[in-house]
Amino acid sequence: MKKIIFVVSFVLVCSLSSAQEGSQLDKMINESLFSYLNNWADSYSRVCRDCKEYDIYICLDGYPRNFVFSEEIRNMKNLKGMRSVKFVSFMNLSGQKELKRGKWYGVVFPGISLEKNRLIISVTKGSISVTGNNQLKKSFYDWGNYTYEYFPDKQEWILVKTEYDGL
Repeated sequence: MKKIIFVVSFVLVCSLSSAQEGSQLDKMINESLFSYLNNWADSYSRVCRDCKEYDIYICLDGYPRNFVFSEEIRNMKNLKGMRSVKFVSFMNLSGQKELKRGKWYGVVFPGISLEKNRLIISVTKGSISVTGNNQLKKSFYDWGNYTYEYFPDKQEWILVKTEYDGL
């Protein structure tokens, strides 16, 4: 009986620990993505005074399993010319009827890398066009890198560096 209680307790602790790590990662990704979209909208509004409103597409591919976008990101509207945020997956283009062939769309892509005790979340913005034979034409032109460092004494990840760059 003690063995069963131990095993059940161990499984419960592991799953809670995993859920906490997942929520920390989700939080860091959401904060980085939100920061990037705000920075991009600020830059856009400074450069483009009489431009049309635009939709920004966030690529759903490449996020951790069970990742959930924050309410802030899902409800982003009217942010300095941004009409709305939409979500698209390029793993299954046949299901993306919203993307018209030959038209270019602004898309944000995720990237996550781990180097020792540093987690780097990269957010890349580019343009995507779907050709007549359902191939993708891609061009990438700016990005933001958000470097988080893990501090064991605090048991948390802290943003230590933010970089924006582009072509």
